Amino acid sequence: MEKKNVLIVYAHQSSGSFNAAAKDVAVEVLKASGCTVDVSDLYAINFKATATVEDITVGVKDPDCFCYAEETKLAWERNELSSDITKEQCKLKKADLVIFQFPMYWFSVPAIMKGWIDRVLTLGFAFSPEKCYGEGFFKDKMAMLSFTTGSHQSMFSANAINGDMNITLWPLQNGILHYCGFKVLAPEIFWAPAHVSRSECSTMLNHWRIRLGSLMSEKPLVFPPLDYFEKETGFQLKPEIIEKFATKEYGLAVGVHQGKKVPLNNQMRWINCFCEPTRHPGPEDAARSEKTMTAKKPQATSYDRAAPPDAPELSGQEAATVPHTHTRESPKEPRTQCTPPPTPTPNPKVPCMGVAVVCGPGVGTAPKTTKR
Repeated sequence: MEKKNVLIVYAHQSSGSFNAAAKDVAVEVLKASGCTVDVSDLYAINFKATATVEDITVGVKDPDCFCYAEETKLAWERNELSSDITKEQCKLKKADLVIFQFPMYWFSVPAIMKGWIDRVLTLGFAFSPEKCYGEGFFKDKMAMLSFTTGSHQSMFSANAINGDMNITLWPLQNGILHYCGFKVLAPEIFWAPAHVSRSECSTMLNHWRIRLGSLMSEKPLVFPPLDYFEKETGFQLKPEIIEKFATKEYGLAVGVHQGKKVPLNNQMRWINCFCEPTRHPGPEDAARSEKTMTAKKPQATSYDRAAPPDAPELSGQEAATVPHTHTRESPKEPRTQCTPPPTPTPNPKVPCMGVAVVCGPGVGTAPKTTKR
């Protein structure tokens, strides 16, 4: 792995949590590969979550009609932002890769991490109306989400009660990271560690460890490029682009779906799972035999790429996002469709991997005290 500077923005209250373990694995593997790793432990430093006038050290331009975006832009230009913001901005400027490590709260990030986003990614420093999306200030940097859920993977599908995780991720990955120009790597999702055994938690961490070894060389998720849109019409898709993809079954992206089917795994691609996930059919499936699909193989990690039927035929940076599934094959069992592991029977001899407070459906319906 090429040596890079990595910033981990970490939000969990407990050093014994699964999130802490995931963060520690990232620090260990990335440092071992020669990367410089900086961790912003938001709870440890008591990072201020609210965006207020106190973030500006000198008087504001218009105190009677305070506009946070405009005032912080002026303060950033004059080096008058509060020290906690400037410190984080300095870390971000040095970083080649930013990893956001957190437990999912209410289908989003914890308030303290949202505060980091609101206060650190200021107008002028992180974005501007002229410099956004593919032309954003951070177009030479990578970023990704790494997070835990409280609900099983099966609950975050197109037919499930929590809805499609790809749709949940769109505002975070497109509306924040991609908007600032980041090349967005597929998220690392740790599904419901509170509801699985410690050995399965270890398996998830091992998968993360393996992925970290080649993280810097991963191809980012693909979003519709700026030149697909027409400024004069309020950044609507250009007529020729609409015509080009008119016959396709799937839309261009989760948000830009053109009223068609949402592209499969457009915001995920890498799926962390304990068994073979349901595979999206492709043209090659017709040639697969029953014997091939159920054959026993040595234990291995495979990364299966298969484009959904009629996926947009883009090329280069415009290439359609291809579903990318992360599977674990067992030498003892044939491949099966992915189903959520059963909630293990509590074992007093097995220590909890941290304590967390359940915060709504985004983190499941676990007991009030649970490992995450």
